[in-house]
Formats: sequence, structure tokens, C-alpha cells
Amino acid sequence: MKKEMDMLEDKIIDLLSKKTKCPVCGEECISWYKKGFYTNFWKEKECPNCKATLKLKGKIIWVNRLIDLLFLIWYIFLFINIPQLCSLLLLFYICFKLFWKVLVVGPFSTIVPYNSTPLDDLLNSFRKLKALDKKGKIKVAAVITAFVLVFVGIGVCINHRKNIENTLTDLTYDIVQESCDNYGDYSKSKYQDIVSEQIYKNMNYLYVENCTDKNNLEIFESKFTSIEPQILSLKSAEVNYSCYVRYQLNNEKDSYIAKDLSYTVQWKSDDNNVWRVSDFDGDL
Repeated sequence: MKKEMDMLEDKIIDLLSKKTKCPVCGEECISWYKKGFYTNFWKEKECPNCKATLKLKGKIIWVNRLIDLLFLIWYIFLFINIPQLCSLLLLFYICFKLFWKVLVVGPFSTIVPYNSTPLDDLLNSFRKLKALDKKGKIKVAAVITAFVLVFVGIGVCINHRKNIENTLTDLTYDIVQESCDNYGDYSKSKYQDIVSEQIYKNMNYLYVENCTDKNNLEIFESKFTSIEPQILSLKSAEVNYSCYVRYQLNNEKDSYIAKDLSYTVQWKSDDNNVWRVSDFDGDL
């Protein structure tokens, strides 16, 4: 396996052999390129011979930066809507960029000296922008506007996601608390339009077999220990929560109960964007 990797590396170096000379001292900079296989080798680096600061230059560098930006936008979009796919996208991006840097960025760029500072580069960019004709300035303005709209849109999506999480968290807490207060009596619920009777009864974590009235219970402690919402897609979500209870039937010490309970409430959004409880699972 190591021999095959060495052969592949030699082929890649041969592919880049025409562009491995330092423009300052004229010596080979193969080691500079080899280091670049494992880092962002379009950034500034030193020539191993004359120590001159060098960088790669070419239009392909801007294409590379655009790809990075598009990846960031897609990653944020998936993180908001389908978090499960984020790791798959990241793996694809890493594999793609490995081949992209070696087979595209390297061959289609040139090594040039880099003697300026980041501030000089910024000032030069402003000078070039100022020297553009009307058509060029319109293009630049359009690109900047597009980027601003994209980031504003991402911000709106993040805020919308947060609002949904807060809403479902509050609803889950209120329904569970009401079910316990009513001891699973569905007729007293104000959430009959979003939760079924059976699920509502199951949410009563104080339920004791052969006990039909909450007044027959002596409750020592009852509290939520955690509640975490998770958006699964644009139309589905779930809320995981845990609670701790200590109680017993009145005057029956043998019925003492103390335990940690964990539950999951599944939510679905209908065509009218109304969220309803679709399923319930946990310690029944």
C-alpha cells in the first residue's frame, strides 16, 4: 500500500514538474509543493532554498474560494434543515478538495513572489475596483448584493428554526404538565386539536395502576430534568425530555416510587404549518 502511495505521489509531482521552480532563486520547489498536498497550498509559503515568500496566483484560486463559500452555504442550509446529512457533506467536501487542489489548483496556477502585506492587497483591490468601468462596477455590486442576500436568508432560516424549537419545547412541556395535572383526563385538555387521547394519557408519567384519581397520590417530588428539541426536517421534529418523580399511594408505603423517566415526542407539521403530536415513546 505504501509503495502504491509513493508511486501516486511521484506521478502527481511529475504532473506539476513544469511549475516547481522558485521565481526568485530558480531552484526547484518540489518540497514546497509536497507540503501543499496536506495543507492549503494556495496560501503563502517559503521557498525551502532562498526563503522567499511565495504564493500561487491564477483565476482558479478565486474559483477555489467560491467553492469554499458555496460549501459553507450548503453546510449551514443542511444544518438548519437536515442535520443528519452534514457529516456526509463534510466527508464529500474533504475528498473533493483533496483531488481538486492537487489536480486542478496546482496545474492551473503559477508560483509568484509575495512581497506585500494583507493591507497592501486590500488597498490594491480597492484601487482595481475604483478603476473598473460602469459595467464592471455593476457586476461587483450584483455579486456583493447576492452574498448579502444569501447571508440574510441564512440568518432568517436560523431564526425560524430557533422559533420552532422554542415553540415545540414550550408545547411539549405544557401538554405533559397538563396531562399530569389532569391525571390523563383528556376531556379537560385544551390541546385536543394537536394531540390524540391515547398519547395524552401516556404523557401522564404519574400514572399508577389501579389509581384513578391524582388526589390518591402523595407526591414528594416531580420535575423535568432536561428537555431537548431536534428539527429533523422542514415538516418533522422531536422533543426528548427526562423527568424525575418520587411519590406513593396515600397510606401505602409499599407503593413508594422513585425513578428517572425518559420520553420522546414526535411532531409533524401539516399543510397549514400547524405542528401536531404524531407519536410518543418512552417509559410507560
